[in-house]
Amino acid sequence: LLVFLHCVISFGWLDNWFSGDISSAFLQGKPSSGQPLYMYQPSQGIPGCDKGQIFKLIRPVYGRPDAPRAWYEALSGFIMEVMKYERSIIDPALFIKRDGNGNPISLIVIHVDDLMVAGCDCDENRKCLLLLKQRFPFGEWEGVAEKSSGVTYCGKEIVVVGNGNKRVIHLRQQGFV
Repeated sequence: LLVFLHCVISFGWLDNWFSGDISSAFLQGKPSSGQPLYMYQPSQGIPGCDKGQIFKLIRPVYGRPDAPRAWYEALSGFIMEVMKYERSIIDPALFIKRDGNGNPISLIVIHVDDLMVAGCDCDENRKCLLLLKQRFPFGEWEGVAEKSSGVTYCGKEIVVVGNGNKRVIHLRQQGFV
């Protein structure tokens, strides 16, 4: 996260910095492998299904030990294979997109179903954001610098303060105090 924030401010990407929360992330993970797993439906039932009907799970669901890994593989695979980012060698939750000269033009940092994206204002980045939003349903999606109250990411409040070339990023954890 700190490398991501450093790059956002150093490259001047404050106006092209977004934070999002992907809805029902674990249900979008890679299909389960190995022995099949079955479950009863929730006590409130599922519309269109008979009471007492059981379901074969084809994807890991929240609470299963394989769900976080399946979700990470689905998300990171999409970021690297479709969006053409590379995984950082420093942190497997940080992804970098480079131009033809090898210069970073965009970064994505992820934590489970929360992510932040920042980059230069160019067609390539707009295309990547569109791909991401078409593939995954977002519950929240907001421009970080546009929110005067800031955003919360992994329990940290992140706020852009100042104006013009005098903007800075404040990082705090008031919720933990």
